[in-house]
Amino acid sequence: MTDQPTSHLDAFWQRLYRKQSSLEQFGEHSFANTGITPDPDHHAWIAPLHQCGVVQVTGADSETFLQGQLTIDVAQLAERECGFAAHCDAKGRMHANFLLYRQSENRFWLQLPLSTAAIACQSLAKYAVFSKVEVSDISSEVFCIGFAPQDYIADLVREHDALARTDVLVWRHGLASLILPRSACEELLAWQKQTGIAWQGSARWQQLAIDAGIGFVEAETSGEFIPQMLNMDCLDGISFTKGCYTGQEIIARMKYRGNVKRRCFPFAAEFSDFEIGHELRTQATIDLASAVKPGASITGSEGKNCGLVVNAVTNSLGACRGLAVIKLDHKPAPVPESAKDGPELSLAGVDESRKNPVPLTLNRPPYAIPIN
Repeated sequence: MTDQPTSHLDAFWQRLYRKQSSLEQFGEHSFANTGITPDPDHHAWIAPLHQCGVVQVTGADSETFLQGQLTIDVAQLAERECGFAAHCDAKGRMHANFLLYRQSENRFWLQLPLSTAAIACQSLAKYAVFSKVEVSDISSEVFCIGFAPQDYIADLVREHDALARTDVLVWRHGLASLILPRSACEELLAWQKQTGIAWQGSARWQQLAIDAGIGFVEAETSGEFIPQMLNMDCLDGISFTKGCYTGQEIIARMKYRGNVKRRCFPFAAEFSDFEIGHELRTQATIDLASAVKPGASITGSEGKNCGLVVNAVTNSLGACRGLAVIKLDHKPAPVPESAKDGPELSLAGVDESRKNPVPLTLNRPPYAIPIN
């Protein structure tokens, strides 16, 4: 794996990565160094989530305010509990979606892609002028660390005196993270050395989300998707009983009239050894990573656009896995047991000099998708 510069990261993350020789950069993500042999008896890991930001909503009216804005029933979220939610415009299109964590009675944190932190902050603040709330982007004050397994790491953190008050986000659909003040970085590093928990790259946590069928809106796709298009109704990310919120009428209509025309599916893509089409495999892999950025087009067998990339992770070997929103008339019906029986899809953004497009194979998400 080629060590890539970290210039796209702020000074905090650059310092953290310089201290972790076990991590290497490729593209937008970090990966565990392939030259380091993992301990086969120790499967626990933590991962730096430089791709994540945090928006804070605090104030006496915070619960009532968010109840009227977000897709889930905020009143049912207990302190220190985590859920999955979205903030939409009046047409039901998502500005952003996120893990929603109730830090205390009147304080909520939204963990979301860093690219949408400012978007979410601005869109929420627009509605906050008549409520006793403050909406702020605190991404530069805190940092996020992903981890697995959930219960094991969470217990280790809570038992450590210096980290006992760390906010631990554990969501039952498979994602977990820590949110810490940046001033606590040294305490976290000391805890990691003491416990021997392995470092994994940011890609490991992102891949965990992809494998679980959990997609996040990025800046490139903000305003593009209705929550059902990212299968949020399958992930407890929409309440159809709590009452009104921004975009609720459109979202409810999509459910009760059964007209969701696009859904989210995991996909895989890779350059084979015999189909690179470049002098250097490294360049081919960089081209693939560029072709699967959020919002990139996916084409069908007739060359027509039939979907968009939501999130993806590409490694230095030219293998990519991600999530894409696909028009339902282009998906297998029903989704096959074998991805080889699926539709012919390919990446639209790969270098046109290649003789053959890079094909995508769709897979089943690990949950049932309602059939309209």
